[in-house]
Amino acid sequence: MTTTISGTSGITFPDASAQAQAMYTPTNMLSYFSSTTWTPSVSGTYVVHVIGGGGSGASNAVNTSAASGGAAGGYARKTLTLSSSVTYTVTVGAGGAGTSTPGTSGTAGGNSSFSGTGITTIQGNGGGAGSISGTAATGGTATGGDVNVTGGGSGACSGSASCSGGGAVGIFGTGYSSGACSGSGGY
Repeated sequence: MTTTISGTSGITFPDASAQAQAMYTPTNMLSYFSSTTWTPSVSGTYVVHVIGGGGSGASNAVNTSAASGGAAGGYARKTLTLSSSVTYTVTVGAGGAGTSTPGTSGTAGGNSSFSGTGITTIQGNGGGAGSISGTAATGGTATGGDVNVTGGGSGACSGSASCSGGGAVGIFGTGYSSGACSGSGGY
């Protein structure tokens, strides 16, 4: 659901430790929450983070169905050499649209990506939709990064009037799934 670009080009650092610390300071980061194009002001090394949109959960019918939560989008991170003469495309996948109609499954999240001339596309796919059948939603995958992490899925549900939570994005190596649930009469 977001694409973040951080870079330190054109700045001289005393050592690698100082450079690594500067790359993660907010003053060197751009975050996009909608699709756009972007041209770096300086050619150099940048770290790009891409996260797919999360899926929405299902809306259960009162005391008659099991509704699973939505899954998290995939996460990709890549260190790239970008050129100030290239305009890059930032695509931000929307989160799955929620539903308030009882007995309705959710919708999948959209795919997010970063692409342009001379680089491999980096993509975080959207998380799966929650299901009115109680089936667990699958986390979105990721491709093109130095690090690619599948988003956490939702837990499966069984019984009437049970609901599970959604999955979590794993930017440090693991996307976590919510637990499964069963029973009746409660949410």
